[in-house]
Amino acid sequence: QRVRRIYTPAVRDMKRLESLTRSPIYSHLSASIQGVPMIRSYAAQETCIRDFFRCLDEHSRVYSVMLGMNRWSAMRIECVVAGFVGFLAFSILLMHKNLPISDLSLIFAYSFTLVGSVQWIVRLSVDVMMQMTSAERVIEYIDLKPEESPNVDSVVSIAPQWPIGAIIFDNLSFRYSSTAPWVLKNISISIQPNEKIGIVGRTGAGKSSIIQSLFRMAEVDGRILIDGIDTKQIALYDLRRHVSIIPQDPVLFNDTLRINLDPFGEYSDIEIWNALDEVKLYTK
Repeated sequence: QRVRRIYTPAVRDMKRLESLTRSPIYSHLSASIQGVPMIRSYAAQETCIRDFFRCLDEHSRVYSVMLGMNRWSAMRIECVVAGFVGFLAFSILLMHKNLPISDLSLIFAYSFTLVGSVQWIVRLSVDVMMQMTSAERVIEYIDLKPEESPNVDSVVSIAPQWPIGAIIFDNLSFRYSSTAPWVLKNISISIQPNEKIGIVGRTGAGKSSIIQSLFRMAEVDGRILIDGIDTKQIALYDLRRHVSIIPQDPVLFNDTLRINLDPFGEYSDIEIWNALDEVKLYTK
């Protein structure tokens, strides 16, 4: 019982770490397979291999510790069972000296099976607790605060042609959860309509976070004014329907081309053809 009490919480935490370090391996492998042409065009094979080995090393470091903990528990359980068998042997020799050798052999044979049985019982109970880490992650998603309902009306009314394009970030701070650190701190930017700007920075500097703050994807402190209207006063459904983004990785739905161009069925075929003609994707 003492071995199990010490071993269970430690191996449960290591299983949680092992799951966290295994996810980057799958993500890196999936991204590398999808981006093979881009990797080869920029001759970035060595960089990708190095990043993959780094993720693999992080996972192997945690996994090796978990294997060591499993062997530690196995050795302790075997020592406990061996002590029990030794105590049983001496008790029989001292108290039952006339016991037939056949009965003695049978007792020892059943006693030795305790090594595997006890170890299997402890391992099974610990495995159940280890697998509960997956349930913990599911419960975390279940307990997430839901977004604003699409039926909520905006505090202010917006025109059908909104937005024109004037964007003001007024002392904006942004973070992904209430307990996470601020990703953006006190950002103030003024962008005029039809103005083209570029945001440059290293990976993790917060370029994507600025775009996500426009869509209110997480907690925002400060104000974002689009054509003079605070986005916090606009219903989330209306805001995201009127503001669009072109991601660097295009996504095609498994449906017709028309559904991909107009998923909500708001435009006629003539309007879609005209839009394709304007971007030079349609030739008569």
